[in-house]
Amino acid sequence: MIKIPPPIAQILLAPFAAIFGQFAIVFANSHGWYPQNQLANLMNDAINNEAARWIIFALLSLTIWLIVDFFSYRENSVFSRLRRTLTKLRPHSDNQIPYIQIRDLANLKGWNLSERDSTAHNRAYDLQTIIRQAASDGELKVWGRRFESPLGTNPLLPIPKEHFQEYEFQHGVLNYLNVSNESARTDKLGAHEKDLVGHVFCDLHVSRRDIQQLLAKVKPTSGIVGAS
Repeated sequence: MIKIPPPIAQILLAPFAAIFGQFAIVFANSHGWYPQNQLANLMNDAINNEAARWIIFALLSLTIWLIVDFFSYRENSVFSRLRRTLTKLRPHSDNQIPYIQIRDLANLKGWNLSERDSTAHNRAYDLQTIIRQAASDGELKVWGRRFESPLGTNPLLPIPKEHFQEYEFQHGVLNYLNVSNESARTDKLGAHEKDLVGHVFCDLHVSRRDIQQLLAKVKPTSGIVGAS
């Protein structure tokens, strides 16, 4: 499937939508679909007025632009900025969110953890190190299920901060889009998976309030090895 970048989509869709809208008005009017009232007369006059047609074009173009912008995940989109503003105004809740949602929150802060970026893996590693330190210090609350079989029967439990003195967050979760949250777990470098059963946690969740506060304090790294 071909993905059209939002700015190009806005440029392409807005004129077509405006033209289609005007055509629909003319077609409906010519077939007598409008009720004979004052509104119908005003719309009929607007079709025959050059300035009014340009106003219709502008309004429909703006509508399509806002629709495309709304469904865009760009950091600088109008609705993204509005959502961030409203988030700052309302009290932060301490509800649990899946660990993989950290990727979306971090991208809004400029981390760019897209797997298509060659330095995203390094940035994800840097962010995981920061998150682990916060969890170890007790500044980030983390929950998970005991890594055992069957996984579905295990409850979601608070993970003690001491756990992160020995275990880290598994790499590759934050910068790969096809990873499910059930696969997000704590890990130990060099350890075999069978040795981790009963010792680590999976299906991780974090406090929304804590992770938002953490991301507000730290600056994104470049992801370039050796760069300051």
